[in-house]
Amino acid sequence: MGQQSSSVSAPLLSPWPQKGRRRVRSKGTLCWVLVLLGVGIVGFMQMRTFEARLQAALHRHRDNAGSGSSSDGQGEVAASLDKALHTQSQMCAAKLEAQGVLPDSNGLRLTAEQRQRRLRERHPRRLWQKSAVQLAREAAEDEAASVAHDALSALQARRQLYAGMEQALRDKGLALATSDTQGMALGDMFKIEGGKLRPVVTVLKVAVRAVVMPLLDQAAALQLQAAVKSHLEPVMPPNGIWMQHNRLYHSTIFHASTHMDPVFANPQEVNLEEYQIQDVGHKTCPLHLVLERIVATPSGTVLACWQIAQGTDVTDIRKWLREALPRASTKQVVNDRSILHTTLARLVALPNAGQATAGQQQQQEGAGTAGAGSAAAAAVTLQAAVDRMTAELCGLSIVIDKLWFVEEYEKLALALRGSFRQREIALECETVY
Repeated sequence: MGQQSSSVSAPLLSPWPQKGRRRVRSKGTLCWVLVLLGVGIVGFMQMRTFEARLQAALHRHRDNAGSGSSSDGQGEVAASLDKALHTQSQMCAAKLEAQGVLPDSNGLRLTAEQRQRRLRERHPRRLWQKSAVQLAREAAEDEAASVAHDALSALQARRQLYAGMEQALRDKGLALATSDTQGMALGDMFKIEGGKLRPVVTVLKVAVRAVVMPLLDQAAALQLQAAVKSHLEPVMPPNGIWMQHNRLYHSTIFHASTHMDPVFANPQEVNLEEYQIQDVGHKTCPLHLVLERIVATPSGTVLACWQIAQGTDVTDIRKWLREALPRASTKQVVNDRSILHTTLARLVALPNAGQATAGQQQQQEGAGTAGAGSAAAAAVTLQAAVDRMTAELCGLSIVIDKLWFVEEYEKLALALRGSFRQREIALECETVY
């Protein structure tokens, strides 16, 4: 029995099979360790690359505000404005990007379509190896990636434009007396009557015909209005500010006729224009807008500046309207195709300027008693106010699902609460063949 046990157990005691199994296991474990180590290294490198790009983006945002130098004792003014620009407008943009509300302006976050496209560029397959379904899918992905690229380009263009508007206030200060809106000075737009600021109504021979995006979300409109009252009114003298009516907040998109370049149209032709605008509305998808910043211009106009998070970009809408309305005024009020802004208020006097209205400021400047320093100091006060508004309203979102085709029978009727007629155009997001 002992010999049989010995003979049976002898092969089991042989070291060769066990040694072979241990060798196989050790090789497999080593492979997995190397794979995991490689994945960890790649992930670490990508994280460091992302951090480096994020830091570069923040530095670039700071640089875009401009360093600039000022003379005549305005160095502190410039420094104050620089600090404001660096702490709110760019912080809001970075916040919206970090939250994924807006695409990364530097392309750090790619859409699924863009990732697939880059993978195909790195690992191309022969055309004859692809099925019809694959070709159709890739064509759709390519188109989506192209649309995403165009939207990112428009976002960057808007951001640069808004930054330039902020920079203009920093460089020029407030110049209310020398500014104009569509060829109208402040004295042509407002007057003091009965102790109150009132608009000047000017009847037009040819009605202005405009396509605008109305802000019909009254909850959002009331937030904007409340911010104006909370942050701007306290720093203004009596009758120093004209606030837009919250029910008439809008973004101007295109003009079929302006008062500077009027294009007459009889009722039948106006109806035809409406029909052509409806064609544009059929293929336009509702726009999901996000407020990126509040901007004040040297002319004293306070603007809500929007970015498009989803929907048809305004650059496409303007292009389609130009094609649909070939008789439209050559001189458009809005010259930049990518801009999307809403006027909230207009300053008629300098902040903290006592009784100095725009007309009095002009007289003072003619007499040499109101220098650049006062305008620059007023710009600091104004920038601080809109800076607080940006901090409060950053990320405010609205959905635009309608256009208005407006006939203004008086100059700046929407802005000055004059008489007008609007026709609603639904945005239906339908394919037009």
